[in-house]
Amino acid sequence: MTPEVVGAFTSEHGETFRQFSSNGPTACQYVFSVDSAQCESNGMKTKILELQSAFRTVQSQLNAQENRLHQAERFIREIQERLNINRPTEESRTEYATTGPQKSGAGDALVSLSEIMQTELVNLEIQIDDAEKRRVALERENSNLTTLLVQSRTSASELRRLNNEQEAEILRMQQELTRVRAELHERRTQRIDGTKRICGRRVMQANKEKARYMMRARSMRVERIKDQERLANATARIEELQTIVTSQARNTSSQAPQCNNTTSLGYLNDSMQSENVTTCGRLTSISEPITFRKSKTYLGKLGAWMKDPAHDDDRVYVINIIGENQVRQLYEYPSITDFGHHQNEYIHLLPHPMESNGAVVYNGSLYYQRRNSRKIVRYDMAAREVVKQRPIKQAGFHGTFAYLWGGFTDIDLAVDETGLWVIYSTLKSHGNIMVGKINPVTLRMVRPVIRTNIQKRGVANAFIICQVLYTVNSYSDTNAYISYSYDLNRRIKQRLKIPFKNLYKKNVMIDYNPRNRYIYAWDDGYQVAYKSTVDKSGGRLVNGRIIAYNGTFS
Repeated sequence: MTPEVVGAFTSEHGETFRQFSSNGPTACQYVFSVDSAQCESNGMKTKILELQSAFRTVQSQLNAQENRLHQAERFIREIQERLNINRPTEESRTEYATTGPQKSGAGDALVSLSEIMQTELVNLEIQIDDAEKRRVALERENSNLTTLLVQSRTSASELRRLNNEQEAEILRMQQELTRVRAELHERRTQRIDGTKRICGRRVMQANKEKARYMMRARSMRVERIKDQERLANATARIEELQTIVTSQARNTSSQAPQCNNTTSLGYLNDSMQSENVTTCGRLTSISEPITFRKSKTYLGKLGAWMKDPAHDDDRVYVINIIGENQVRQLYEYPSITDFGHHQNEYIHLLPHPMESNGAVVYNGSLYYQRRNSRKIVRYDMAAREVVKQRPIKQAGFHGTFAYLWGGFTDIDLAVDETGLWVIYSTLKSHGNIMVGKINPVTLRMVRPVIRTNIQKRGVANAFIICQVLYTVNSYSDTNAYISYSYDLNRRIKQRLKIPFKNLYKKNVMIDYNPRNRYIYAWDDGYQVAYKSTVDKSGGRLVNGRIIAYNGTFS
């Protein structure tokens, strides 16, 4: 054991170390077989490992010296045996004394060798004594370590006892906690049951009151809808009376201005009957506007009017004032004559208000943009209910990409010879017009959306004829014109300058009817129409599909 280790043990344990310093090797062997965890309990693991290594080194040295000592003893015994065999007698000694050393050279060599061996033997004995002293010192150190180990085991036993007591205490506390939790759960269950028993009747009474109030609110809503319908009918009747009065006043006033392009409603009714449309092509010209009616109140300053191109009847549909107000009323007239005399047959009260005047009537349903939304609504006029709603993905709304005149006309619906279309724009298209074809039942796109290179906010309005998009350059210029056409099949844009007259200088609605090929418009409160002329360059029209003259479909 090194002096540093002895010093550490002595400084820590004092008299205890010196008291047990004389014990035998048993303690050292016990130290070397002790569990490392017990040694760690007193922080002496490193010291014990060092002592173990030193002890093994000394033990090896002792074993080597003992082996060398045994060899030397055997060698000495052999020399002694030889010496005894060749030991001189009295006669040889006397002869040696008389004759001299020249006759005993072999004996002298043996004597010299014996002296050398004796010297070596003495040195070996000295080394053995030193090794024995070191062994004794190690045994004393081993004894001290044994004492320390006993103390460590005692401390470990005490720690285990304390640990067992703590575990027992923890187990007891866990059991107590489980018992307390069980009591709390039982009390909570009792409290909930009590609350249910106490509040059960109140909850039932509240539910009954809620149901009664809901029934009352539903009946009030029904009454409000009926009142609104009565109010709408009364308003329409007032407008009709105002129209009659104004008409009589005009007939009696010689200074009343006359509209040169206004013709009799009978002639207009005959001229707007459905044509046998069998061909499709490009727009070549548009007639002068024909005035059908003027709205008599501010409610008709903005709006839309249309006929159903899928039905062969004379019904006319009108929507007044599109914009900030809650527009829910769709006026239905049985004929163009009744429309001219403001004699509506029925007023549809829409469940959801509309926003723009881009609405269309197609195959018995009204299609319009829901207010402050990008949703398209399909309202079945026969069932008088909304049957489908679907948003136009990424479409701008509420003035984001309106036409040049404004009016929240972000989403514009259109009908041509092949079906229902939607005209809109998105942020992704940077304001360019997007055109998509819609399934009239599901409101899903039936073909990929087409992105044009025409800015929507740069045109006054747009409509579609035979799958070609046409745009108008101005809504207020009297001498406006059709500025662009865009072939939706071939994706070809073309500049045009087909005259389009805004007679009253605020044309806010332009829609094409493929059945009679009239273009309907709402110009500053006047309902007007234009007769369009289409050539036969596109091909034949069969069951809503255009068949080119080379036999291909579009």
